[in-house]
Amino acid sequence: MKTSIYKTYEQASQHIVDALKEQLNKKPNSLVCLTSGATPIKTFELLVKAYKNNEIDFSQATFVSLDEVVGKNASDKDSLATFMDEQLFDHVEVKQNVFFDGKADDLQAECDKMEKFITDFGGVDFLLLGIGTDAHIALNQPGSAFDAPCRIAHFVVDETLAIDGLSFGIGTIMRAHKIILMANGTKKAPVMKEVLAVDHLVEDLPATILHTHPNVEFVLDEEAASEL
Repeated sequence: MKTSIYKTYEQASQHIVDALKEQLNKKPNSLVCLTSGATPIKTFELLVKAYKNNEIDFSQATFVSLDEVVGKNASDKDSLATFMDEQLFDHVEVKQNVFFDGKADDLQAECDKMEKFITDFGGVDFLLLGIGTDAHIALNQPGSAFDAPCRIAHFVVDETLAIDGLSFGIGTIMRAHKIILMANGTKKAPVMKEVLAVDHLVEDLPATILHTHPNVEFVLDEEAASEL
């Protein structure tokens, strides 16, 4: 396990861009999965800039989605797929995008299809994760099975809101060949203190499973690392 701390959010984001460049230079036809949400927005911006400057080539790369809300897919403006399109994929050329379909008639079959696609590909080559304040990764909150494949997840947003989603299971995550978990901002400082204070799995902190992965890096800005 490696921990990299950068003074600014932009510098941390650039590190991830550089890591993905290195991955695609080594294996142009990589299978890549990038988390959605606020954490990677600067990474996406820098990836688009690098692409326009001919510094990175996605043309042989295949991308898969990490998660999606049940009842949503790429046709919905408020889906995670659309978010990824707007932030990244509308601006770059990739070989293939494989998104979860949260409107599929059989949601379990949709999860099984994604898991099979990843397995048949040989696993995800490069996986970028964020982390929640409860140490969740993807839609896997405390109490999630640590060996689960892609699955239907019940995700509690707050005391008044919960959603169902399709998500990489922790087992799927752990089968990725390279994992980077990124955290930024003071809001993530307490959970990063908890996760990095140990070097083993803690049952109620899902992200601590990453300590058992052979090729994982935690990338933080100074604010997220301020309690270490």
